[in-house]
Amino acid sequence: MKYFLTFFFSLVFSFTFSQKFLIEEIPFELTAYNNIKVKSVLNKKDTVFLTFDTGSIDFYLTKEAIKKYLNPKGLKLTMKDIGDNSFTIGNMEWNHQQIYPIETTGQGTDGMFGWNMFQNRILEIDYEKKFLKVYSKLPKISRKYQKFEMNIMKEHFSVNLDIEENGQKYISQFLFDSGFQKAMMLDNDLLAKLKFPVNELEVLKTTILHNSNNDEIPLKTVKIKKLLLGKISLENVPAELNTYNKPAGYETNFLGSDVLKRFNIILDFQKNAAYLKPNKYFNEKYFDEKKKS
Repeated sequence: MKYFLTFFFSLVFSFTFSQKFLIEEIPFELTAYNNIKVKSVLNKKDTVFLTFDTGSIDFYLTKEAIKKYLNPKGLKLTMKDIGDNSFTIGNMEWNHQQIYPIETTGQGTDGMFGWNMFQNRILEIDYEKKFLKVYSKLPKISRKYQKFEMNIMKEHFSVNLDIEENGQKYISQFLFDSGFQKAMMLDNDLLAKLKFPVNELEVLKTTILHNSNNDEIPLKTVKIKKLLLGKISLENVPAELNTYNKPAGYETNFLGSDVLKRFNIILDFQKNAAYLKPNKYFNEKYFDEKKKS
C-alpha cells in the first residue's frame, strides 16, 4: 500500500509539474506521407493547413496559396507586399511575419512553418496522441527517453548518431527534418570522409532524376544495416544516397519523418537538447517498403 501511494503521488506530481509549464497543445494530423499537418488561420480570416517542418524556419506558402489568399486579382507582388502577416495556431499567434513563396509543400497543405516559431521554448512532438505541446520550461522526463546534444547550424539543428555496417560504427551528423518524408538521406561526400563502405551497401532501387540541363542524375536508395540512436537500434533502414547537391548548404545527412515518427520527441530549444522515446510506430514498415508492396 505504501509503495502504491508513493507511486500514485509521484504520477500526480509529474502530471501537475508538466501542466504548470504547458503553454499550448496543438493537434495535428499525421498524413499518409508522414507529414505533420497543422491547422492555422492566416491574417485572422483564412484557414490554411501547414506542414510543420523541423528542417526549415519561418513561414512559407505555395504560390498557388499566395494567389488565393493574398493576391486574388493576380497583381505583380514584391516580397514587401507579403511581408506583414499573422498566423494563429491554437492560442498561439505570430505577427508581422514575412511569407516566403515555394513551389511545393507537403501533400494536402498550403505551406509550411519551421522550428524557430518555438525558439527558446520546449516542444514535444507526440506522434501517438497527435499533439505538438509547447512548454515554457522542460517538464519532468521519463527515463525511457534517450538524450542527444543538439547542434545548431545556421537555420538547422542536428544530432550525432551512429550508422553501423559490417560490425563497425560510424558517427555522423543528422539534420532533423520532419519535412522530408523518407527515412534518411545520406551525403556521399560526408560518407567518403568517414571511409564508410558505400560500395558494399545493398541497393534497393535506383531512380533517375534530371537537373535544369536535363542531365540524368541517378538517385540510389540503399539499405543501412543499423541506425543507432543511443541505446536504440533501427535495422535495415532505407536511405537515399545523395551524390548531387547540398540541400542544407553544407555537408550533412538528413533524418526524415519516416524515422522521426517512430519516436515521441522533446526538443529543448533553451538548452539545445533532443529527447527521443520509441512509440507505437517503431516497428512499422518504412515508406519505401509500403510503396513496394
